[in-house]
Amino acid sequence: MKNLLKTYFPKIGKIQKTRVFEALAIAHYHKETKYPIVDILITIVQTAKKLGINAYDYIFDIVSKKFELPSLADIIAQKSLEIKMVKI
Repeated sequence: MKNLLKTYFPKIGKIQKTRVFEALAIAHYHKETKYPIVDILITIVQTAKKLGINAYDYIFDIVSKKFELPSLADIIAQKSLEIKMVKI
């Protein structure tokens, strides 16, 4: 793998090479597991954006195990109730 990087990307630095390896690892994990992690993350980002929530803050809250923000499901349910109240 390192030889391929040297051949096709001879001028990239150490940090960029690390990022390429990380991306390859994620792609491999995505391909080999039942859990499509990339699709899940994209869905979370898109849903958060539609709800007006900062996706980075939301994901950081989960990964850091702070759980200070409500779940996306709770926010969706709350917004649904708000919409129903407006219609009544």
